[in-house]
Amino acid sequence: MRTITITLPDAIAEELEADAKTSGRSLADFAGEKFAIAYNAVPTLLPGDGAPNTKWVDGKPVYVRPDTPPAWLTQIEPENPPTDGTNGLHRIVGQWPGDETDEEIEAALERLS
Repeated sequence: MRTITITLPDAIAEELEADAKTSGRSLADFAGEKFAIAYNAVPTLLPGDGAPNTKWVDGKPVYVRPDTPPAWLTQIEPENPPTDGTNGLHRIVGQWPGDETDEEIEAALERLS
């Protein structure tokens, strides 16, 4: 692969940096992929080359699930965690699907909206 240098307006550079950080990728890999997609010059990646967890199929990047979850995933907390020390799954096991009629479901959804 070749390295090129381009000059971008600050707003675009900041947006690229933020998007790369959000995706957990290096700015070089992220911007290079965006550039290649924009110009239809998508390279064929070799194992270990380019974006992590990405392979190219028919000229398009395809996500490949990593062997281990990303570190940021462990930082996600539920909005309403169970207070009884469980994961809350027992609240729905055996409860759903229930014996509610379509009309009861529609009424419940209407109350929620």
